[in-house]
Parts: sequence; structure tokens; C-alpha cells
Amino acid sequence: MGGGTLPNKTIPSPVVQISELENKDLMSKLMLNEIPIIPRINKNNIIIDLRSTSEKNDIYIKDFFTKL
Repeated sequence: MGGGTLPNKTIPSPVVQISELENKDLMSKLMLNEIPIIPRINKNNIIIDLRSTSEKNDIYIKDFFTKL
């Protein structure tokens, strides 16, 4: 979490983690979605941290993956 007074601490949160190798176009699809979903990459995995969005937006993430 940041570089502030507790740089080695993490905040637990639910994430969606997908192997980047599963779908090479997934990053583009996420970012070019009608409502863009901006993930992060960690160790070749696409990670969507649900802490970074409001609960009311969870439906957009669900809909995106349902339509894949």
C-alpha cells in the first residue's frame, strides 16, 4: 500500500485474477469496454482489485465477463 508510513502493509480485498496467457486480447477488451475496466498486471496475471471500485460498479465487471 503506497510508500507512506506503512509501505509494507497490505489491505485485504477481493480480486479477480486471470492468467494473461489465457487471453492475449483481454487487456485491450477491458480498457476499450463501454465502461473501461483498468486492471493491473502482477507476475503475468491480470488483476482487477474490487477495492478500487464502488460496489455499484460490480455489475459492470460481472456483465463484461459474462459476455466474453
